[in-house]
Amino acid sequence: MKNKNIEQQSEVNTTNFVMVPWMDNTPFQMNRPYILTLYKGDIDVTKSMLYGYFDSFYSLDEFRLVGSSPSEHTQILIRPKPGGLGVGCDCGWGGPGICEHAAKVLYWNLPRERNFFFKGLYDKNIHGLPKAFKDMLSARIDRDSDRVSLRLTAHKDYGLVFNLASSEDEFPDRWSYVCSWYSDLRLGVGEVEKVSYVVPLGSFIGGVPYVLPFTSIPGSVTTNMTSYLFDKNPGDKFLDPADRYWEGLCRQMVALYDDKYPLGNEIVDLHADDDISQIKKQQIMLRFWRKMLRCPDKVLRVRLKYDYRPAYSPADARLKRGGWEVEGDLYLAGENLRVKAHLHEGKDCWQLKFLLLYKGAEVQAPQFYTENQSFFMQLPGGDMLFIDDVDLERMIHNMRVVNYLLTIRPQDLREFLVQVLTQVSGRHRVHVHALAKNSRVQKLAPTLPRVTVEIRQEEQSIVIMPEVHYEGFPKCNLAPDSGPLFRYLDDMVVYMERTSILEAQVDGLIRDYHESLNKQEHTGVWIIPLTQIMLTSWLNVLVETFEKQGIAVNLINIAAGSSILPKALRWELVDIKVTESLFCFSMTTNFADKSIAVSEFFDQGMDRAPVLESTEGECVYLRAEEKLLFRSLFMAAALEHKYVVLTPVQYFAAQKLLKQIDPGLVSNDLIGHWPAFKQMEQIDPVNTPSTVTATLRSYQVEGVRWMRGMQAQGWGGILADDMGLGKTLQVITLLEHYYTHKPAAKPSLIVIPTSLIFNWQNEYNKFAASRRVVVYHGTDRAVITNFEPGTVVLTTYAMFLGEMSLLEKTPFAYLILDESQNVKNHKSKRYKGIVKITADHKIAMTGTPIENGVSDLYAQLSIVNPGLFKDYTTFNRLYQKAALQGQPLHALQRIVEPFILRRTKKQVAIELPEKTETVLYMDMLPKQRKIYDKYRKIFKNEIQGNFEGENSSRTKFIAIEALTKLRQLCASPALLKDVGLPEDAVKLDFVDEIITDVVPEHKVLIFSFFTSMLKLVRERLTSMNVPFSYLDGELNSSARARAVDQFQQDEGCRVFLISLKAGGTGLNLTAANYVYILDPWWNPAAEAQAIDRCYRIGQQKHVNAYKVVCRDSVEEKILALQNKKKKIVEDVILEESNLLKTLDKQDLLALFD
Repeated sequence: MKNKNIEQQSEVNTTNFVMVPWMDNTPFQMNRPYILTLYKGDIDVTKSMLYGYFDSFYSLDEFRLVGSSPSEHTQILIRPKPGGLGVGCDCGWGGPGICEHAAKVLYWNLPRERNFFFKGLYDKNIHGLPKAFKDMLSARIDRDSDRVSLRLTAHKDYGLVFNLASSEDEFPDRWSYVCSWYSDLRLGVGEVEKVSYVVPLGSFIGGVPYVLPFTSIPGSVTTNMTSYLFDKNPGDKFLDPADRYWEGLCRQMVALYDDKYPLGNEIVDLHADDDISQIKKQQIMLRFWRKMLRCPDKVLRVRLKYDYRPAYSPADARLKRGGWEVEGDLYLAGENLRVKAHLHEGKDCWQLKFLLLYKGAEVQAPQFYTENQSFFMQLPGGDMLFIDDVDLERMIHNMRVVNYLLTIRPQDLREFLVQVLTQVSGRHRVHVHALAKNSRVQKLAPTLPRVTVEIRQEEQSIVIMPEVHYEGFPKCNLAPDSGPLFRYLDDMVVYMERTSILEAQVDGLIRDYHESLNKQEHTGVWIIPLTQIMLTSWLNVLVETFEKQGIAVNLINIAAGSSILPKALRWELVDIKVTESLFCFSMTTNFADKSIAVSEFFDQGMDRAPVLESTEGECVYLRAEEKLLFRSLFMAAALEHKYVVLTPVQYFAAQKLLKQIDPGLVSNDLIGHWPAFKQMEQIDPVNTPSTVTATLRSYQVEGVRWMRGMQAQGWGGILADDMGLGKTLQVITLLEHYYTHKPAAKPSLIVIPTSLIFNWQNEYNKFAASRRVVVYHGTDRAVITNFEPGTVVLTTYAMFLGEMSLLEKTPFAYLILDESQNVKNHKSKRYKGIVKITADHKIAMTGTPIENGVSDLYAQLSIVNPGLFKDYTTFNRLYQKAALQGQPLHALQRIVEPFILRRTKKQVAIELPEKTETVLYMDMLPKQRKIYDKYRKIFKNEIQGNFEGENSSRTKFIAIEALTKLRQLCASPALLKDVGLPEDAVKLDFVDEIITDVVPEHKVLIFSFFTSMLKLVRERLTSMNVPFSYLDGELNSSARARAVDQFQQDEGCRVFLISLKAGGTGLNLTAANYVYILDPWWNPAAEAQAIDRCYRIGQQKHVNAYKVVCRDSVEEKILALQNKKKKIVEDVILEESNLLKTLDKQDLLALFD
């Protein structure tokens, strides 16, 4: 035995692979003595026992073999090929031969007697499959004492896979459909038959050529033979996947010829000779051709066959000698083939020159295969092009007839414009070349056209035909890509370019309204089957949309109240009742000769049906906007008999909704029943109390006035100003104004995160030092038995997790919740504890009222305004589920808008310096990249397996853990505990650059989600003698205060290392003007909070903020997902949502690509 040419090769993944030749150059032969010749190290692998097992694998080509013993655990990757065994290990072994880990695992996994252990992992039939077919398969590895084999099953997403047999005993000539979850599968065996695809030239279906499959080779035909599709006893045929796919399309062409092709759930009657039937057939035939020629795995090769007697039907098309034929690969023209025309004005005549462009280049001397049709064009090298546009084919055929040049005498110019040029420019670009002098050409300035749409019912379809009418020119079909309009006037050729942008907008408007319309490629006419729109309001919405755009609609053979154009329900306001505590109204509609109250309509679930049909056949529907308005209203309102009942606070919240439902529901007379309503608009701007030593900005004065208005109504609200706009000062001013007018009033309670205690103390010392402030927190709170009037009590959310008797029994004037997103979960102990607090007035403060989803609003607004929402179940049904599905939430916005005040820095135009936010993309270090890719593959396989297993519900939890580890690897491999990976990482090298280049001139904030990453940075700062402050969740409030003061006051302290979760709120760090976020997080609001620690009132310098992202990693995908998902709750209060809750399976797996 000889070790020949061990070949080292570098792969772009987690390992360096060594290609090991098989023993004696016999494929798959390998034994233990041979392994020892491949290992050149000093360790005796025969005495270091490592029995192993096959773990999950990356593909059908690469497997992971794990060796394990009480003292050692290792793994290698193997690639069995006929030419040798690829062996890889992540130890970075550089040769010669294989490393000790590979030697041990291979030696102890090979059986003593058998030499072909790995043969079962390779099957040429399997490995030769196209990638698309491999994706249909799942696999597992079976092993016994002396062999290993690959067992295939169908991937669960493909259900039953064609041509997979259940066992070795299956007949080799049988095509089997086997349920993948019942038995192991193998590829069916049998010789694949060769199929020839023949186009009988001169024979058409719907004016379009067709193609038929034959299994006989034309050169050997001695008798007439039809396609095997027409055999009476066809039997089973072995075809590869592409041939089987093409055969199916050929069968559909034949079915269309026989008028049996199904469209939707109906058999389309195509016997009528009108134009619409012809267009239907053409569209269907062209769709078949496009599908055939867009097959991703194989190029269709066809034979164009011409017989002197064309076939009368597909069944009559025969494969025989005689006539002529040509063979070649066939490609689809699609958008690649275009016609361009040039109109030249001459002194004695006019000329119209045609050009044919393929992929933008002019086709010189185009060649076609027949004289009487132009569907097939010759390409260089013998390939062919199929023209999948009937109008284009006709245009090209006419161009060929005139030899691509048409000369027009002056006396024929008028007739030429009408009969030829108008038709050409209706579809194709026409360039006009006028004489420099004495020209008879006049170009007009473009104008906007009047657009009309004809919609008519034809048999079992709806036909949509838009037209455009430019003033001074005849009506023409919608054609965004067409040429100019022409007319003959006073012996002049007058032309005008069309407004292609507007026509393209109308075209897009139609296509966007239904998936089937978007797929249709015929220009100017759209057809949709009745079955797809029957008993829906689709046509109503389309007509309304056209009319809103100023487009006139002409309906033909379509009756109002029919199943395709139902009438809209009309609501009538019947009664209004107002008391001091309730607002009640009743509305009714008439349907099927019966009056139905709106409360009954929704209570009985009649709104769930898209269309209601009476026994007489009349159809009605509820407009989508009305359904949304009523449902939003009923989220808060009670339904009592025929009345809708609202409390004053609910009425105030729903005024905009009520006004849209019926203006009569909102009037000054009605509001007059509740005088407090008028006070909201009459609240004067608040003069800053003398006890407040600060000058409020105008928006802060307005914020205090707004909170005073809430107070006057007895309602609560959320002050949701952007971070850094001084929410704390506004609340202090509100409380000082309150106590200035009521010095003996009850105390007020401010609930804050523990980390903000010192911040609130400092703010009160700075702005209202005379106010008595008590901290009710920690062990010292035991000595506090009551709170004096006029006292501001600071406590923490942690107090509501345990005993809180003093807080419960004390009545407060104000309850203030700072960073109120801490009570976003209505099921939490914090929430349940806080709702027990008795307070006359309630205000929530937060820059991010929504973090995880719109349900956060339910919890916070239910605290400050009890009873605003009916219950969480109703809220969740109407809004939370809609938000997760990406639906707009305008109705919720209208409900919550009166109780949320949010101003951004941009809106209030405060005088802050500029802020620049930049994403810095970096390539991982080579070793770091290898480690990352190794774990990425492992995690993806594990998650894919969980999706397909019995515990799929746990997949997202496993994925979150895996994603966290990948993010750690992006920061530094050393962050993975108990693995012993190296510290080397590109971000740590970048930190060195920050220390060297930025820190000497600027103060810097460095944020990371991982405290272990901050510790690595801290070690570097210490080794380079750079003073810094440090803050994470382990610091108590006094230690946090000292860290902040050190950074703000000490000029020598240049760097502040901060945990993203612990330091994202409540810190004022305006001494810094450079911010680095070392690892992007799911919630971009948290990142924005981090940046705003220094970009806030008091900042004097240009702020530079950087997100540091590893290229081609999960971090880059996180940024992409943030952009994709960020509009979930944008319509409510302009905030982001937690992306993890919105990830579907596809998004989740894509993170590991």
